[in-house]
Amino acid sequence: EYGHDKGDIYLKNACRQICVVFKHSPVFRTGGDEFIAILEHNDYQKREELIRSFKEACDEACRNSDAPWERLSVSAGIAVYDPNTDSSVRDIVRHADRLMYEDKMRRKAAR
Repeated sequence: EYGHDKGDIYLKNACRQICVVFKHSPVFRTGGDEFIAILEHNDYQKREELIRSFKEACDEACRNSDAPWERLSVSAGIAVYDPNTDSSVRDIVRHADRLMYEDKMRRKAAR
């Protein structure tokens, strides 16, 4: 809607926020506007607290920005490896993606 330049600003801001919150874990852009953080060590132990912090930071960015491309509207899903159900990384990513989609639907319904 606002062009590639503004989309790039949005993606950089989103990535920056992800990297700030999950600072002890590798973050990957997997395509378009999708990112994956592989939570390790302290980030893994505090994953619920960190996801809450991440969503609060995004909400704050929305409140404090006049430019639409600086308002971070982000949906997230966290999946934890379960050796009983996950046979590959793809299984975990698929589960996280499903949870992210559910979060997205909840956010849309709340508007």
